[in-house]
Amino acid sequence: MYKTYNFEKREDIQHFDNEINILSHIRKFGIQGINLASCFDIYSKLDPKVVYMAIDFKTHLFHLFTMIRNLNHNMYRDDTETLFTFHGNWISFVALYRSFFDKFMNILIYTCFNDRYRDFDKSKSKNRSFKKILTGNNTIYTSTGIFMELPDDFIEWSHDYLDKINRQYRTAEVHGDGSARKWVFQEPDINKTPLALVNELINHMDQFLRITCFILMGKDFGEELSKGIYEEKY
Repeated sequence: MYKTYNFEKREDIQHFDNEINILSHIRKFGIQGINLASCFDIYSKLDPKVVYMAIDFKTHLFHLFTMIRNLNHNMYRDDTETLFTFHGNWISFVALYRSFFDKFMNILIYTCFNDRYRDFDKSKSKNRSFKKILTGNNTIYTSTGIFMELPDDFIEWSHDYLDKINRQYRTAEVHGDGSARKWVFQEPDINKTPLALVNELINHMDQFLRITCFILMGKDFGEELSKGIYEEKY
């Protein structure tokens, strides 16, 4: 029988959260900064959809960081199995990495600009729509009782950065003919491949993660942040 959880019950969400934290610790990375039980306490009555978005967000991070570990494990591609596993993991990483930013934008717009969310969700380019909504309207107020101001240069940079990620990675692998085969199966020097940039890509997630955590948990996250969130280098 399959193991299941009831996400309408706090105890099940707490158990689910603990399981993710344990599994991530075993795989040597930490995502405990997102406390799903705290999010449930804040949003379960206010807007349950946010709780589900938080569960999806943390689960997504777990899969993304797991994929990074898998890439590192198979990076030397020293036999046929690891070669093809590496290729598949790279394509999965690209999709998971870019999807992280979509989930970030979904949470921010839904919680802070709910009256704009439907148009945002239907837009052909969420990245352009996100920039349009926040430009000149960059002080965001949340239901958790806090507000943040996103600098104009951050909004501009994030838009340009996601465009670059789309062009270099997602469009090629997910929508195009694929580009990983050009280096996965031919280039033996890791330092000459996109894998050498993975740590830099992950470091760029930090500010987006902090903004998301403040939205989902408010003051609880601020208190945890002041104590120091467990984190291991990737």
